[in-house]
Amino acid sequence: MSSGLLNRIISVFQWLLSIFSHNDVDSCKLVVVICWALRHSRNKGIHEHKWDTVKDIGMFVRAFMLELGSLQQSVPVNIERVVSRWKPPDAPFVKINFDAGFGGSEKLASTGVIRDNEGRLLGACCHTNKYIPNAFVAEALAGVQALQFAADLGFTYVILEGDARSVLSRLTVGGDDRSEMFAHIQDARLLMNSLHACKVRHIYEKCNQPAHLLTIKGFARGDSVYCGSKKLPA
Repeated sequence: MSSGLLNRIISVFQWLLSIFSHNDVDSCKLVVVICWALRHSRNKGIHEHKWDTVKDIGMFVRAFMLELGSLQQSVPVNIERVVSRWKPPDAPFVKINFDAGFGGSEKLASTGVIRDNEGRLLGACCHTNKYIPNAFVAEALAGVQALQFAADLGFTYVILEGDARSVLSRLTVGGDDRSEMFAHIQDARLLMNSLHACKVRHIYEKCNQPAHLLTIKGFARGDSVYCGSKKLPA
C-alpha cells in the first residue's frame, strides 16, 4: 500500500471519528447511511452500469432513514430465522424467491422464481414497473407480484423468501403504518390469506441469486418476462 493511499485512509477515519465524537446518534446514523448509499451506488454503476443521480441517492437515504425509524418502533415479528443458503421447501410447499432492482428515475424490475421440494424450477417472472418512489416500495411491490404469480399458477402452499427484511417484517405484523409501502403490504397480506398456507422467510442476498440475476435481465430487456417450467432466460 502506498503512503499516499494510507494517508487518505487515515484522514477518512479521522474525519469519521470527529463526526462521531461531536454529533448525536441520529446525525451519526445519517452519515453512515449516506456513506453506505454512495458506496452502493458506485458498486451498482461499476457492476451493472446503472448510475444513480444525486436525486436518486437523496431519495434512497431519506426513505432508508424513515424506514429505520419505523422499524425501531415496531414490535417483535415472527419471521423464520435467517438461512445462509438456499434450501428446498418441504412438500407440499413451493418456494418463491423474490427480488427488486430500483434503477433510479422511478423504474423498477421485480422478479419471482418458484421451485419445488426437489429444487426444480416451476416458474419465473420478471416485471418492469415505472413511477416507483424508492427502493422500499420497490421491494414491497416485488413481493406482491411474486405472490400473485404463484397464485396465478395455482400454488396454494407457498413460502415467500427474500432478502428485504423490512418488507417481510411488515407482512407478519398486523395493523397500519405510515410508510409508503403500506398499500403494497396490504395487497400482499390479502394474497397470503387467500392461500391454504403461506410462510415468510428471510434469506441473505447471496442466497437469492436466481431472482437477483433475473432482475438484472429485466432491466436489460425493459419488458416483462414469464416462464413456465422452463429454464431461466440466458
